[in-house]
This record gives sequence, structure tokens and C-alpha cells, in this order.
Amino acid sequence: ARALAAVGGGDADEASDDPSRAFLLALLLGEHEHGVAETRSAFQRVGVAHLLAISGFHLTALVLVGVGAARLFGDRGWLEPALAAALVVLYLAVLPAEAPIVRAGALLLALLAAEAFGRRYDRLTILGWITLALLVWRPADAGSLGLRLSVGITALLLWTAEARPEFVFGPPRVLGSPWIGPGLLARAARALRSFFMVNLACWLVAAPLIARQTGAFSPLGAPATALLTGPLTLVLVAGHAGAILSSLLPEAAPAVSAALAALCRPVLALVHAVDALPFAQLSLGRVSLAWTVFATGAGVALVALGPRRRVLAWSLAGLAVLWGVAEARLRPALAPGVLLRVDMLAVGDGSALLVRSGEEALLWDCGSLTPGVGLHTVPRAAHALGAPTPTALLSHPNIDHYAGLPDAAPALGVRRLLASPALFAAAEAAPDGPEALLLRLLAAQGVT
Repeated sequence: ARALAAVGGGDADEASDDPSRAFLLALLLGEHEHGVAETRSAFQRVGVAHLLAISGFHLTALVLVGVGAARLFGDRGWLEPALAAALVVLYLAVLPAEAPIVRAGALLLALLAAEAFGRRYDRLTILGWITLALLVWRPADAGSLGLRLSVGITALLLWTAEARPEFVFGPPRVLGSPWIGPGLLARAARALRSFFMVNLACWLVAAPLIARQTGAFSPLGAPATALLTGPLTLVLVAGHAGAILSSLLPEAAPAVSAALAALCRPVLALVHAVDALPFAQLSLGRVSLAWTVFATGAGVALVALGPRRRVLAWSLAGLAVLWGVAEARLRPALAPGVLLRVDMLAVGDGSALLVRSGEEALLWDCGSLTPGVGLHTVPRAAHALGAPTPTALLSHPNIDHYAGLPDAAPALGVRRLLASPALFAAAEAAPDGPEALLLRLLAAQGVT
């Protein structure tokens, strides 16, 4: 309750009306209220959803707070990872017991335990044993994208931390000579470059898996992650420190909450600015398993081979790109012999249909009285059916026929709206009404 007071300024219902406080609740406490829906969609489109959903990144920020506080009082040896582990356990007790959170906690606690014993355990081997334990705990997670990314990206990070390769582009040089020499500024430049390269490596390996699962590709995922990780780490460290402070001194909660909300606003503005850029997300439809395996392998090759076999690595990457483009262009929209197909989506009290013929697709209505269908139900169904829909049609201006369209349009790549004169007449008659708001929202997204 004290953490909630520090993060949300009160209870979750009040905080969910403020986007910055709702964002903090999701980022620090895993409370996904309705006020964070738009922000979550922006994070997904930009390709940085992993920074919002609580994971090892968030727990590591908590460890940073604990270890940093311990080191104020000198070198404490095994007590440092022990204190960090105690903070992680306490944090996990507060968070909802969802599989990704438990998985991240198990990974981090096992690695901290290995550090506390002071022996030179091989971290990749430890990761392998943790993965086996997680699969024994939840065998169904063997096909989970979350487990594959958690284990795969963690393995990649551990490997790059040990090997520190100058992958992809080779060592930095200007006219054949190294341009980064000794000194504090040089070390900072090296650290920044290494940080970006590690983000790029993670994106190269993860992007094909995400495209296979979601049907979307975020070209700006790597630079956006590099751009946002620093500010978000600052928010996480301040948030964890503020929650701990408010637990010890409840009277400090209002000031802490206001400071954290102010710290979040520039981060949210940055995410929405990146989201507004052209080609922030591309809709691919369904991609084949063969392409996914090859593209992931090409990403690993770029990281592993790097400057030693640069021509081979870049050739594999180029082939993966050409294969993906060809697959997207040549894939038939419908099965052979099918001239017309209509799929009615289960959106509850409302209407949403996908109408397809030849290479064309039409989203016929997109509404429901159930919140969130435009964010989740309709985009997921369209991806499962392999049907990107550049055109939407509204049969008539009832809110249960169009309420989900502003959320679904970016994910589906909607560029054109067909509607009867009744919609435009209703918008003109009530400039502050829902029909006028619908047209404004779609116009802001570039829908004609």
C-alpha cells in the first residue's frame, strides 16, 4: 500500500486517469490500468514493449539500487548479492505472480546466488539449468515467445558481456586508424558504442521471433531501445528508491509521487514522438517458420562472425531480408479456389468483420462495448488470418461499430476509411461527439 502511495499518489483507480502515474503503476508495480492502454500500444508499435512489461531489466534496476546503497558503507563481499536477492524476493512478493515476472525473478536470483558463493560459475551453464527448471515448472511455456526471448536474449547478453566482440561493424576507425584512444572521454565513447551495439544485437536476434508471433516489424526497435533505456533506468532507480523511502517514511509519499510523475512525462513524450515517425511499425502478416529460423540464424551470425567474416555475415542478413520481402509479396491472400471470404470476429456486443477477395482486404466495422478489442482482439485475429487491411468501412455511426477503430488502425496499417454520409453528418452536428472524435483521431494517424 505504501509503494502504491509513492508510485500512484493514492489508489490505482485515481492514478489511472493520469497517463504518467498509470505508466508508473505498470512500470513499477505491474498494475495495468486503463490509463496506460495508449502508452502500451505506443511501446508495442515502437518495438520497446519489453521495457514496459516487468522483466529482468526492471529487477536489475532494483538490484542496482540495493547494491549501490550497500556500497555507500564499503565493500561487503557476499552481503551485496544477498541484500540484492532479499530486495528481489520482497519485490516479487508485492508484484502479481505472472509467469514473466516469476521467470525473470528466478533467472536473477539464481545468478545472484552464484555471485554470492564467490566461485567462478559459468553463467551460461547456470542459465541452462534455470531454463530446465522453468520448463519443469511450466512445460507449456516451451512454445512461449516470452520464454524464448527471456532465455535467448539473456544468453546473448551474458555472451557479449564475456566476449565483448566488436560485432557487425568491426572496431571504430577513421581513415584506417583507431579514433578512440585512452582517457575518460574515450572510455565513455566506447561504453556508449558498446551499449548501442548490444541493443542492436538483441534486436537482430529477437525481431524475427517477434514478427513470427505478432505479424509486425519495428525497424526503429534497436535505436528506440538504446534511446529509452537510459531514461527508463533513471525512472526505475528513482521509483524503487522512492517506494522504499515511502515505506519507511509514509509522509514523504506525496512529494515522491509528484517527483516521479514529473520524471515520467519526458519519457512518455519521447516514446510518442518516436511512435509518430513514419515506418515506426510495418505490418507483415503471417511469416513462415522457415524464414523465422533463417533470419534468427542470420542475426546470430552477424553477432558471432562480425568483422572476422563480415562478407558472409552480411550476405546471410541480406538474403534474410530478400527472402522476407519475397515472402510478403508472393504469399497468396486466400487459399486456392477461394474467391471471397468473410470472417466475423468475436468482439462481444459489437461488430467487426474481415472481408477478403483476391489480394484485397477490408475491415468491415470495428467496434464493441467491451474495452480493448481494437488494441488486442482485432489486430491478433487479423495477424492470425494473415490479413493486413489498408481499408476500413463503417456501415453506420453506432459506437459499437467503430469504437475500436482508432486503436486497431495503426496495428493493421489502415490508410483509408469508407463511410456513409451519416457519419460525417453526425460529426458535423456534434463537434464534441464521438463521431467527430473518431474522425480527428483517424486523421491524426494519417487515415484518409
